[in-house]
Amino acid sequence: RRAAQSRPRRAHLQPESITMAVKTLLYAALVAAALVGGVVGGLPPAGPIMAETLVDLDAERVFAAIAQSNGDPFAWQPFPDYGSSGLLWARTNNQLGIDIVDDIPAWDLLLGSDDLAIMGGTPPVEAQDYTHAVWIKWGAFNPPGGYRSLFRHANDHVILVNNNDDLLGVYGNRGDAGFSPSLPPYFITPDAWEFIVVVGRGDAANSVTGTSTFSAGGVNDCLPREVGVADRVASGDTYATFGHSFAAQEPGAVARAMTWSRALAPDEITAVFCESWPFAGVAKPAVCEGAPDDGCASCACQNAGGDSDCDGVCDDEEVAGCQDPSA
Repeated sequence: RRAAQSRPRRAHLQPESITMAVKTLLYAALVAAALVGGVVGGLPPAGPIMAETLVDLDAERVFAAIAQSNGDPFAWQPFPDYGSSGLLWARTNNQLGIDIVDDIPAWDLLLGSDDLAIMGGTPPVEAQDYTHAVWIKWGAFNPPGGYRSLFRHANDHVILVNNNDDLLGVYGNRGDAGFSPSLPPYFITPDAWEFIVVVGRGDAANSVTGTSTFSAGGVNDCLPREVGVADRVASGDTYATFGHSFAAQEPGAVARAMTWSRALAPDEITAVFCESWPFAGVAKPAVCEGAPDDGCASCACQNAGGDSDCDGVCDDEEVAGCQDPSA
């Protein structure tokens, strides 16, 4: 039986050591896919929700666009934001471009000890209500920093993993500064891909108070589920970076990071999860292909034996003979 204090575990893609030769072969394959695609970035058109993004940092699309222009996606260069912000971004480590992480394009910010920063355009201001959604392979806790930051605005960290543990929350530097954890506590899984979402609803246009509602899903989940709420928001703060290398708060490898200037509904979050799925070699959850969502049992952990007791731990990770239905 699992210990009472154990954190939710998720089956995840196994990391692979990719040599330059393998990178070269993968690069050639992705170039071919981009050329066959026949659209910008070699990818299918975005659905209506995806077309509403304020910020959309899409490593696969950037990789394909550079390949189409006969460039080198592994080399440092500014890249476009595919959201309506019209920003230009780049890695602050000027020796690196896009990486290949578990066979998909991503910016590995731990590898570069860097972040993604705005290089051109006018940084937008966060709306009173907003949504952020990110496909991230979390890095392991890394002293002396320990924090892992996603979008870091001029003042506030919209999503932050706490120092000294893997607890998800929000960190604000305005007003009564500090870390506001997700309640109930939600612990991310290091070295695993996760789809993490926050829906912020501020008490006012320039507020630090309000609610940040977190949802999370992963490679083996049918779709993201709400996991907790924090009592702090980043409404009215100005966009600055993704990650925060100045304070050694690189979050891991990011395949895609998207934001909206409104609160997305649960069904819209599901649509984003399905449309932004970055794993070409892994089947999407059945719900994404039209299967009914019964809440858990028929699709959660579909690539890892199912989750028949709907507790967030896949059946093939359960302890044999355990009779506790919540274990």
